[in-house]
Amino acid sequence: MTAAELSYRFFLAYDKAFEGAAPGYDDKQVSTWLSNAQYRVFDKYYRQFERSEAARRALEPMIKSASISSTSAGVHPNGYFISLPTDFMYAIEEAVTLTGATSESYVKPITHDFYALNRSNPYKKPYSDGVWRMDVSSDTATKKTEIITDGTAISNYRLQYLTKITDIVVDSFTPANDVDPILDSTVHDEIITEAVKIAVAATKPDEYQIAALENNSN
Repeated sequence: MTAAELSYRFFLAYDKAFEGAAPGYDDKQVSTWLSNAQYRVFDKYYRQFERSEAARRALEPMIKSASISSTSAGVHPNGYFISLPTDFMYAIEEAVTLTGATSESYVKPITHDFYALNRSNPYKKPYSDGVWRMDVSSDTATKKTEIITDGTAISNYRLQYLTKITDIVVDSFTPANDVDPILDSTVHDEIITEAVKIAVAATKPDEYQIAALENNSN
């Protein structure tokens, strides 16, 4: 569905919740409710991503690939900073090719505690077929990650990732400004349902709390 179609379907369901006497709201508020609903639906399916084909289908439009060869010196010994795509949100598959290698090396995400405990452990530290990846803070708009190797330079970093979620925008006066949902069409009805829940919770909080308690008791 397009943003306009989502808005129309939202108002049909929202009006039904108020038995035909729903208060009117402008495009900005409806856009906010639909966008927040899309985040909720995304969270649901992201948690199921590796276990469910339906979840992977729901998030399929958000999957992108990147191949990055440029690196800079990291803060850890044998560390290399890599600038991530500007629309990057979560990594779902990654591998590196070390200089001189003919095959890719496995990338293991680690925490700072893991690094401190295992940086000198010969059985766990990086080697030719397996490197470490640490998330780092950045003072720029471009996110970075740090790859720690056995000392061999990186010739390429291959990444599949989920993009950032774009807000849904409904503009009845200038339809060209509309921004459609990014999630797959198979979950658009769920976005509408969640948007109605959010709107009703904001406009009829007492009745929403009662309905929530009744649902939880069933």
